[in-house]
This record gives sequence, structure tokens and C-alpha cells, in this order.
Amino acid sequence: NIVSRSRDDEKKAVVCTLLAQVGNENLTVHPIVGMGELGKTTLAQLIYNDSEIQKHFELRLWVCVSDNFDVDSLADRIVKENGCKPDGSSALEKLQNAVSGKRFLLVLDDVWSRDEHNWERLKSYLQHGRKGSSLLTTTRDDKVAQLTGTTEAHNLNSLDEIYIKEIIETKAFSLRQVE
Repeated sequence: NIVSRSRDDEKKAVVCTLLAQVGNENLTVHPIVGMGELGKTTLAQLIYNDSEIQKHFELRLWVCVSDNFDVDSLADRIVKENGCKPDGSSALEKLQNAVSGKRFLLVLDDVWSRDEHNWERLKSYLQHGRKGSSLLTTTRDDKVAQLTGTTEAHNLNSLDEIYIKEIIETKAFSLRQVE
């Protein structure tokens, strides 16, 4: 489809970056940065569903963050939305147990928080994954990317004109009624 073709080179670049972290002891945080409605979430979905990513990471987790970056409630949402069973421990402990000993990819979509303390607290519970574990974040805010990123941020560009034209033509002709 048009969307996957239009972002294919960017997807491949980020996938390569994530796969290259296989021997990295520390959790890698790779931010995708761009204006609103540019396709950051779509690119993250293409990466998340890539067959190489699915083979490489034993555990893949996804959560939309938006405005609420309270670490405890974020951990609770991550474990609930990704099917972790309740066991009496805190959400952060459940998250730590879920990732412990596994190479994981956690996507935090639409991050706004610049609270360094919260980031460090969340990361401390995620450090228990295997080598090569990664966080992929999407954000509109360059400062969030700088604060969180351990790799260079991927700045999302607008679509090439050829794809914009194809999208417009596809939408315009699919909406036109046959007389």
C-alpha cells in the first residue's frame, strides 16, 4: 500500500538501527520525531510489525502515552494492554518481571514528558531485559527526543511529492461516484 511504500526507506533505517543494538548491554532508546499528523505512529507500527523485528525481539509491547507520564499508571497500562496477568505485585514490578531476561521492544507512542526523573525511574525497571532491548518513542518535541534518546533521533520528513499525489488521486477517485 501507499503508506508502507512511502515510509519503506525510513522503516528499514530504524529497523537496522534496532537490530544493530543486539550486543548492547544498556537499554537503547530510539526516538522518532516529527510534526503532528506526519506519520510517526504509522512508521512505528511498520517497524513494530516488521518480520525481522518480530524474529529479533522475544517480547514486543506497545502503549500510547500522550499527556499522562505518571510512571506507575504508565507501567500499569503497559502490563494490562499487553496481557500480563495480575499477581499481587506493583505494576512496575510486573513490568520488570515481564521484560526480565527477554530481549524486548517497547513502543511508547506520542510522548510529551520532559520529566527526567520519571524517565530514569521507568528505565530502571526496564534495565532487566536481555542485551539488545530497545525502547522506540514517537514525539513531536525535539527536547523529549534529546532527553530520552540514546541513539540519534530519527527526524521524520514529509512524504515525497509522488506519494502525496498518489494519495490524493486514490482518495479523489474513490470518493467520486459513478454516474
